[in-house]
Amino acid sequence: MDISIFIPTKNRIFYLKRTLNYYSHLRFEGQIIVLDGSDEINLKKNLNIIRNFKNLNINHIETSYLPLIAIKDNLNLIKKNYCSFMGDDDYLIPSGIKKSIN
Repeated sequence: MDISIFIPTKNRIFYLKRTLNYYSHLRFEGQIIVLDGSDEINLKKNLNIIRNFKNLNINHIETSYLPLIAIKDNLNLIKKNYCSFMGDDDYLIPSGIKKSIN
């Protein structure tokens, strides 16, 4: 899918894992950029979770910025023609993404 999705997160391991699991089961082919403002312990846990999703294209970025500033500072990571962002406890449904792109 021709979309990059920014997912800001901070100390919410359960939500990030649930979201990545959702996209993994759907065999999502877009790019996922995780902007992680977690403390050191949760940052390591998130890295371990991300490593388990080998079928997803995930960039993990450690940041201390608020979500919109972190997104702005990492726009250079976008590798697709379309981009969106969402909360770590949200889902973008692939059929809706396709409709939006069209």
